[in-house]
Amino acid sequence: MVPTHGDFHRDNIFAEVLPDAEGRPALSPAALIDLDSVGPGYRADDLA
Repeated sequence: MVPTHGDFHRDNIFAEVLPDAEGRPALSPAALIDLDSVGPGYRADDLA
């Protein structure tokens, strides 16, 4: 086990389509997924 970091990538964002101020469809962040906490982990997880 080695220290690993929490990862954040644009692929970890769930988005939903909501109307913008003019009523046009626009993407809005809805949730974050797959965030690892900082702490001990396996280096292979970061390299994957």
